[in-house]
Amino acid sequence: MDPYFFRVEHDLVKSEAFKQLNGSAIKVYLVIGLYSDFGTGWAYPSIRTIAKQGGLSRQTVLTAVEELVNLGLLATSKSPGKSTAYRILHNTPVRPSAKDKTTKSNQPKILSTTPSTVLDSLEHAPESVPISGTVVSKTGPVFEMDEAQFWAETDPEFGPKQDNKNENHSNDNSPSVEIPGTPFRITADGRLLSVLNMAEVLIRNGVSQESSRYLLDRFARESIIKAILNMVYLQKQGRLQNGPGYIRTALEKNYEMLPQVVSKLEQRRKLLTQHVSQTQQREKKILESEQLAAEEASINLLIDNLSRDELEKLVRRALKSLPEILIKRNPSITNPLIRARVYELANRSVESN
Repeated sequence: MDPYFFRVEHDLVKSEAFKQLNGSAIKVYLVIGLYSDFGTGWAYPSIRTIAKQGGLSRQTVLTAVEELVNLGLLATSKSPGKSTAYRILHNTPVRPSAKDKTTKSNQPKILSTTPSTVLDSLEHAPESVPISGTVVSKTGPVFEMDEAQFWAETDPEFGPKQDNKNENHSNDNSPSVEIPGTPFRITADGRLLSVLNMAEVLIRNGVSQESSRYLLDRFARESIIKAILNMVYLQKQGRLQNGPGYIRTALEKNYEMLPQVVSKLEQRRKLLTQHVSQTQQREKKILESEQLAAEEASINLLIDNLSRDELEKLVRRALKSLPEILIKRNPSITNPLIRARVYELANRSVESN
């Protein structure tokens, strides 16, 4: 590349992220590009230098840098005792030459069988993910929802920082439900789980193997899931150019989940909670019905084994012990209340003997 120029992709200028940039952010982007090392891509201008070169105030430069980082267009690195390093993030592959195009056109197309991003993973869902509506021990129901419907939203906002203390439970037995378009699930108590190995998820989203190990060693699994969910949302809105850069920045700067993502997850969690509650109620009714059937079978067995005189005697005692209003219409052994009372009196007689 000519040392008098640095690369700005057409896709960047056409992107939604570029439309959001104000003039100050564009100035800072260009000044950092001006000072970038063409070998490593890193630039080391001070805030004062950027401000002077762009005709901006110090605070405006700091705000613009944060905006560029949030949009995945810039990476920063701060070491103790050293000035901040900046790197322009390029996401567009190098354009092939005419010779490369001719060579590729003569080669047969090979379809990849490995999904490249977390968004593709829904089409290649692992067999361990259930597809029924029944709550099971490790995963739970899958509620039908279109991926586009789940993520459709506009005007996302970047939230403030928060403490990173949540841990992921890979062997969780709580019921959970899928998050459309991702390999993640959410439990009834709001915890986030992954049905895939987290290193694999990061690599599928463009994070290098080395960076994946670094992130997994340093950050909690659930925090990484939150960063990826933010990234997926922003990509769906066309507001993010560099997914891997955003994931690392979101984790290192401890970004909170976007309000829109939190809202979507809360809706999903409520659906799961409602489903679990309904299932528990059904199971409770079935159990009660089985208990009543077992009690009725016991009563029938006892009554069948009583002699006529013993049965009549117990019926008379039962009639005397029950309120008249309960037995007035049917003072016979066919009355369920009388039958239950006869069963109780018979058992007492057996115990006393």
